[in-house]
Amino acid sequence: PVDPLSPHAFNDLLLNATNLLQRMQTAYKEKVDYIASFQPELDAQREEFEESETRARHLKMQLEDMSRKAQEQDIAMQELATQLAKEKIKAQEAQEAARRSIRVVRMSLNEQEGDAEEETSKRRKRGSAGSQASDSGFESDIE
Repeated sequence: PVDPLSPHAFNDLLLNATNLLQRMQTAYKEKVDYIASFQPELDAQREEFEESETRARHLKMQLEDMSRKAQEQDIAMQELATQLAKEKIKAQEAQEAARRSIRVVRMSLNEQEGDAEEETSKRRKRGSAGSQASDSGFESDIE
């Protein structure tokens, strides 16, 4: 039987405790080093994530800006389309008014021509009613 209070037993206990503490300290240091080796990668991933969030916010702002500009352009195009429609209506009205005035002028010209033809035909009738034979100064075989 070994005496637990002997200096040799105490020395063995001290050596075992020291070895155990050294192994635990070595394991702890290895774990800390292992975790520390991942830290730069984690930092890089965190930085990439922050950059991607920044890009996403920037793209969202650009998209909102583009959307606003597109809405403004749509409104402007609708206004232009309305103005164009009004101009087309004005042009059609002006064209129709010009056609009406041309018809009126043609009708008045036709009336004037009709009056002139009536006068001409009346003159012809008057002129032909007065003498049917003409004296041209030449003799003809019929006489």
